[in-house]
Amino acid sequence: AISSDGLLLHYQPQIALRDHRVAGVEALLRWPGFENGSLSPAVFVPIAENNGLMPDLGRWVVENAFRQAAAWQAQHGPMTTAVNLSAVQLYQPNLADFLLQLLERLQLNAENIDLEITESAVMRNVDDAIAAMKQLRDKGFHISLDDFGTGYSSLSYLKRFPVSRIKIDQSFVQGMDISAGDIAIVRNVIRLGHDLGLLVLAEGVETRGQLQRLSDEGCDLVQGFFCSKPLAAGQLGEFLKQGGGLVH
Repeated sequence: AISSDGLLLHYQPQIALRDHRVAGVEALLRWPGFENGSLSPAVFVPIAENNGLMPDLGRWVVENAFRQAAAWQAQHGPMTTAVNLSAVQLYQPNLADFLLQLLERLQLNAENIDLEITESAVMRNVDDAIAAMKQLRDKGFHISLDDFGTGYSSLSYLKRFPVSRIKIDQSFVQGMDISAGDIAIVRNVIRLGHDLGLLVLAEGVETRGQLQRLSDEGCDLVQGFFCSKPLAAGQLGEFLKQGGGLVH
């Protein structure tokens, strides 16, 4: 599938709550063509990991997401495309050179790319991860800490991570409907992020109630099925042309 371009990227809009408009998108990997539709990465990524295919798979995702981001940069102006980096990619010594060469070839601005790194990936080797993230940030990329609160990092590390935003995991967002504890966690992550000068994005927003609560708490960005399902590139283009965003 990797060698024959049998994979597919969909893009989920990320909505800014200040104006309810699309501030960016996240590239999400799919494997189409199965009896029940597309196969989830939760199924095939572990297979890729166990068979040593993550470098090839990660490269495919980055190259295709960057190529689409360059097209949107030309068509719609500045818009952030978030791309997930695997732990294997994060610790590759030539990662920055590879990404910069790709930017140059595509005439893409680094500031239009947000590299998402999971908390658990960073904690595999904190010092090396921080050095890699600083190098990428210094080249102009945005860096996001994904799945915040689900790993095992100490808050003492957070102030060292050279990130520009943190993503609240969907488990906390969806738990707000039934748990005062999850509401407290979300509220305090937003406050902590802002105190550290970071943007905060909540993922997995599925109801108007969750959206309203996040807005009331001052969250900056949201994504989830209530805002929009992940869309094929052509569908997203139409979404943007129609002024895609939330209904006030």
